[in-house]
Amino acid sequence: AIAIRANDGLRIASTALLSARGQLGTQHNNNSSTWLSGDSSDGRIHLESNGPFNFAGFNSLAGLEPTISDPAVDTGINVLPIEVGTGADGALNLGSELPGTTWVIDTGATPTDMVRVFDATGTLAIMGSLPGGILELTSLTLPADVTLRAFGGNPLLIRVSGSALVEGIIDASGSPGGLVDTSGTDPLPGLGGLGGPGGGRGGDGGVVDGVNNMPGADGGLPGDLPADLVAGTPYSSGGGTGLPSSNPDALPATGGQNVVGGSFSEPPTGGGGGGYSDAGGDGGFSNSGISPVAVGAGGSTYLNNDFVHPVTFAPLMIGGGGGAGGGAADFPDPPLTHAPGTGGGGGGGFLQIAVGGFFNLTSTAQLLARGGDAFRGPQFGANGGSGAGGAIRLQGLGVLRVDGAVISVAGGMPDRAVADHPDATQVMNAMYVENAGNIGGQGGAGRIQIESPLGFNAEPPTTCGAGITMGICPPASVGAFVRAGAGVSEATTTSYQVVVDSGSYPGQAEFSAILQTPGFSPEAAPTVLSFVRGASESASQPGVFDQFTPWTDDPSTLRNPQTVQMKHILIGLPTQGGGVTQPTLEEVEASFRFE
Repeated sequence: AIAIRANDGLRIASTALLSARGQLGTQHNNNSSTWLSGDSSDGRIHLESNGPFNFAGFNSLAGLEPTISDPAVDTGINVLPIEVGTGADGALNLGSELPGTTWVIDTGATPTDMVRVFDATGTLAIMGSLPGGILELTSLTLPADVTLRAFGGNPLLIRVSGSALVEGIIDASGSPGGLVDTSGTDPLPGLGGLGGPGGGRGGDGGVVDGVNNMPGADGGLPGDLPADLVAGTPYSSGGGTGLPSSNPDALPATGGQNVVGGSFSEPPTGGGGGGYSDAGGDGGFSNSGISPVAVGAGGSTYLNNDFVHPVTFAPLMIGGGGGAGGGAADFPDPPLTHAPGTGGGGGGGFLQIAVGGFFNLTSTAQLLARGGDAFRGPQFGANGGSGAGGAIRLQGLGVLRVDGAVISVAGGMPDRAVADHPDATQVMNAMYVENAGNIGGQGGAGRIQIESPLGFNAEPPTTCGAGITMGICPPASVGAFVRAGAGVSEATTTSYQVVVDSGSYPGQAEFSAILQTPGFSPEAAPTVLSFVRGASESASQPGVFDQFTPWTDDPSTLRNPQTVQMKHILIGLPTQGGGVTQPTLEEVEASFRFE
């Protein structure tokens, strides 16, 4: 048996092996006799940690022999302590916003900038209290069909000290690469799309116009990527420098090449797609009968799933690489006098949400850090590559419920039709024949990690890629959390009007739930989470209650509601055979005390 108990954090490196594996029996021969000894059985491995618990460098428990079969021995896998903040920036409650509304989060251009949150009118709603893309909230409420769109040079870290209910969209995706601008007399190359918060910028398209000869620009790597992890620097090769040889060099997507003074049979080449968890795809060209100098190469993979520096273990909040710009040609492409390239898509950003209370992502929720799309250029130009997906990291000190939500860090789509671009009507005065041959590379996928000591519940994805309808895509790096995949049941009471002598509910209450859950032994009884919300009578419409407050597990935070409602959520343990027992709530007896 191997038992490791850590009072602080426990980190097991990717090169480690903990083995309590039994041995095979042996055969002994003595003259005409043979003795066989039986195989010994496996022992046990038990790991406990009061702090962070991390298996670095791999996504499963393959470094343990035998692997942990009982998820109840794990406290959750994460690299650093989960920080949910102090709530210094207050509550962000968009419950009263109309469907289709978009708020904007600017994470700032430099590490010293504070986060700024703007409402749908462009008015500053929240000025963050900490630099570096950190937003510290007491609670987060985002209703369905309402969007938080994030951009900026810093990653976005949303820390919620209380509970979070996300039914709408949080979008940290890269922007699309720009189209060739034909609004003037001389066509201009497409600009690279901006990266999401913490993602790399797309490269500009190439141009050859008799004055300029600029090939497609390389896609950008994220600005916070340490220099020692970029290819060509002293620590990037892994040879004799202390850096693990498994760490890949970070290579940007390279731009497509131009054609100068050539013929129609010598096409320029498309830009490469950005890389991150997966390498980006290479660009291409339309004429198979020739070999161009070089196509735009896809960006490489970089970093590992634990979001730390492979040597120093410093936290790294890095998004995806940008796609590269497409090449250009100097011969006419009527009605254009020359054929520039389109821009590469921006890399998806880094989105981290850490919640101290109940974290609920409903079936209408979408968390996005996709790569930016890239579009077609003129017939004789070349297309930019799309951006790589970014990173989404979800952390919950309590229960994290993913109820059919979309969580996507897919790479952007290359070679999209011009009409699909959001700026098509602004830059397309002179319509051109779209290029379908000098293609851009596909952006690679990003990374998703979920960390929750009490476990999480998630629906399996139905599809991955641009057409995803639900689920986590690509599958998250989740390790073996307590109650991962646990059955979840929910019961919500009707609304009870509460009137005390003063005619209101003063906001101090205690309540408890006595559950009747047949079929469970005491040690396997489901965990119950109880929440309450309240509403007061409308000042303008007597007899009508205003909108309910967000759900909270602290009744003392309610202020003068005159009607209350309770919700109870039950989380069942997985069975020993790997199945799920769905907990059933037959009866709840709730007691209140008001002051």
